[in-house]
Order: sequence, then structure tokens, then C-alpha cells
Amino acid sequence: MTPADMTSHPFSKSILGKNQPPDKAPAPSGYGRPCVIMFVRAPEKGKVKTRLAKRLGETKSLEFYRAIVEHLISILESSGYPIRIHYHPPERHEQVSRWIGSRFAYLPQEGATLGERMANAFRRSFTDGFGRVLLIGCDIPELSERILHESVLALDRNDTVIGPSADGGYYLIGFRSGSFSAEAFKDMAWGKDSVFCKTMAVFKKKGCSVHILPKLHDIDVFEDLMSFIERSPSHSTLALKAKDCLDLNLGSKKAQLIA
Repeated sequence: MTPADMTSHPFSKSILGKNQPPDKAPAPSGYGRPCVIMFVRAPEKGKVKTRLAKRLGETKSLEFYRAIVEHLISILESSGYPIRIHYHPPERHEQVSRWIGSRFAYLPQEGATLGERMANAFRRSFTDGFGRVLLIGCDIPELSERILHESVLALDRNDTVIGPSADGGYYLIGFRSGSFSAEAFKDMAWGKDSVFCKTMAVFKKKGCSVHILPKLHDIDVFEDLMSFIERSPSHSTLALKAKDCLDLNLGSKKAQLIA
């Protein structure tokens, strides 16, 4: 099933509405308090952005990883929603909290696979009393407050919300407490271009109503980084950091590597 099939299928017609997403947090809802889970990995050289490091180098990839996480944290804080940082590895709590700041809730990721860890993070938030829960990774620089507000509002009208990424995966997924489906995280080939469509197939099988967000680009490889720089305003702090990483690391070889 292709993304085009998804947008025309009856169960996903909520994405076809013409209403503009809100500029501020939605009013309180009968579906309970919202929160945003962010999955992060401890900032260790050689352990983050490994595909990007093949071209950019481990040191500069780590610098950019730190920059993009800090950028996303600022977006999440501006949204006004409670933020829950699920970190990995589980023994790195002190390192991660010292880096990002002690003002957030920190929980270790629990589970043997990424899918298990994501499902368990949702379960924990629902157990802790949140009624509408979003989960994001830390490689989508174009995530905005507007998209977060749209996502929370969508869970008043739909069982789930999902944001497709250009590489065939997704950058955000959300559920309300009564519609959570752990099946969406089972037997997924994470990192492959089939993840979004397979997840949508699970929702179709279960009869879930789905709100699909705008497609965004994540940054996994060198070409993603170059594309992000080209799309970004010249004054973008994160884009300037990306350019800085390129200039310092690639120097005169940059043109050769891009070609």
C-alpha cells in the first residue's frame, strides 16, 4: 500500500480537512492531559548519528546531534506541554539530565527492541495519568509548535495521529489512552522505508481513525543534512550550526563529497 492509497482510504479522511492547525495549545479536553515523550540517546561519540558520521566524522556528528536535540527541546518547551525524556542507555541518566537540564521528567527506555521501548513509554505515560500522548525522536529539525498543537487537537477527534517522514518512516506518533495499540510497534523493520505504510496497515486492520500530519524530513545521512541546509533560512541557528560542522570538518574537500 502506498502513501497515496492511505490518503484516499475512508479511515484516514480526517487528514483532508481544510482547517488550519492552531497557533497555540488547544483548550483542555475530556480526553485528559497531553504530554510529549522525546526519545534521546546519551551524547557519546560514535554512538549517535552513526550514518551521518560516515561522511561528517564522529566529532562533528556528535556536535550536530547535541544542537538538534537542544533545538527540539526549545520547541517542546515553547509548546507548553509536559515533556518526558526517555533516555538510552538506562545507566546514562545523570549524563543526559546534566546536558538537557533538570527541569524535565527523565525515564529510562525499557525493552529489548526499539518497538518495545516505544510501546512501554506510552504505557508509562498513560499509567502516570496522561490522556493524550505524543512520541517523537530527535532527528526532525522542522518540527514546530504548530504541528505539536495540531497533533494534540487531532487526538480529540481521532484514535491516533502520525507524522510521516520523507524517508518512509515517521517522526511523530500519538495515541489517546483508550485507543493505544502496542501492535503498531511489533515486528517493524525500523530504519526502513516501509515503516509508515506498515504502521498505517496496522491502524487499518484495527479500524483506527487516523490524523496524518504534514510530511517532514529527518536527518540521518549526509545528503539529508545538505538538503536541510538548502531548505533552511540563512539565519536559522541550526542551519548555521550544520554549515559550521561542514566547513570545519570537510574544508576544501566539501565539493568533492557533495558531488
